[in-house]
Amino acid sequence: MELVTKLQTEQHSVNELQAKLLQQEDELSQVKETLSSKEGEISELQQVNHLAEKESFQQDQIKDRLRHYEAQAQLVDTLQNELTSAQDMMEALTTQNSELRTMLIKATEIKPVTHSSNNSSEDGMDEANPRDEIVRSWLSANT
Repeated sequence: MELVTKLQTEQHSVNELQAKLLQQEDELSQVKETLSSKEGEISELQQVNHLAEKESFQQDQIKDRLRHYEAQAQLVDTLQNELTSAQDMMEALTTQNSELRTMLIKATEIKPVTHSSNNSSEDGMDEANPRDEIVRSWLSANT
């Protein structure tokens, strides 16, 4: 009887161990499924992170381009102002040149006064030439 009791005790222990083994196998299977699910989530997060880094890089490039374009716009404004100033100066110089040409033409149209040696002034200087007077008046007006 003792042997039968021992055998029954051993069988009971084996049954308990088998039940524990099945329970641990079920837990291991659940852990494997959880691990697989977490690996999938990690993979998705890595892809999202990669896309976010790519988008961030593209945004940085766009910001750099924008700063470059803003700098170019400032340069264009400066150059435009310089061009306008130069055009204004050219227009003023062209007007002044036309006035000088007109004055020169008028001065050459005036006939020089002929002086004889008897008409010389006491200090030996001739009377002023009208052309010279026009040039002097223009020079004094522009200084």
